[in-house]
Amino acid sequence: MQFSLDRTHYGARDSTLIYGVYKGIFKSFSVIFSDCLSLPPEVKEGQPVEGTAFENPVVIPVDQHRLDVLCSFLFHLGWKDEIDRNVTDLIVLGEIAQMYNIPDALKYAIYNLQYHRNFHRGIRVQYACTFGVPNWGLQGTKEILGSSAGVGTEMDKAKLENDVVGILYAGQANQRFYTHLLANTIPNIDDDPSWAGCPSKKTCQKILAQGWSDVIVPALKVNMESLVYLRVIIELKVIGNPDIMQDPDPAFSSMHSTCRRALCNRVDQVVTRISDFIGEETGNMVKDYIKKKHPQVHDNEGWVI
Repeated sequence: MQFSLDRTHYGARDSTLIYGVYKGIFKSFSVIFSDCLSLPPEVKEGQPVEGTAFENPVVIPVDQHRLDVLCSFLFHLGWKDEIDRNVTDLIVLGEIAQMYNIPDALKYAIYNLQYHRNFHRGIRVQYACTFGVPNWGLQGTKEILGSSAGVGTEMDKAKLENDVVGILYAGQANQRFYTHLLANTIPNIDDDPSWAGCPSKKTCQKILAQGWSDVIVPALKVNMESLVYLRVIIELKVIGNPDIMQDPDPAFSSMHSTCRRALCNRVDQVVTRISDFIGEETGNMVKDYIKKKHPQVHDNEGWVI
């Protein structure tokens, strides 16, 4: 991308299009642009002074899409309503804002990405590292570890730094450990009122013990990496799901319905606590990594902290 400037305008062109824009705006938003535009223009024999005509522009490496997004922001040229802004444009704005030190544009990009429905998991972690937003690192890590997809899937969608990938896989390994532990341990529900007051408690205990070893453990061995999967498969086997017309496994069908619900509630509580703990612990490690990497970091709204 090529830029052209004269005393009042600053422009850009590619092979087919040239832009004329007011250089004062660029200078006021960016120290880098201000310094560049304050340098003495290059003079070549037989040509207009550099930057004084479109035929001899100042050349700065930036592609057309980035310039379009930046100019739209700086000059309010058809900048989309908040609901219509896409993640790609906001990321591009943040990237060019970093490239040319435009704090207002970076702050705007961070603020609007934070609340965008399509900005999550791996992409959030990637740009937490790029833009220096530690809380995104925590938030995105919890989203990744809280999904059933796993770290590997997110690596296909986002460019994650090697150190961050190592932290995420360590968190996933912790999940695998607890999934294996839970799969081989029937949760204690003795303090649940429904279980304690069951008129057929001894029968339900026998059904639970047998069903857990014969049905739950084999089913969970298929996927030991996901706590989310553990919670889902136990509920499907023990209670079923009428929405998809799935009945409980025959091994649990004779167990009292309140006891089955008590078991699933306890599994949900245990999985939630463990998942929250691992997500918080791993996310804080990513958060600390971002703080060490960036001498200047931002909060969720783009303010420097």
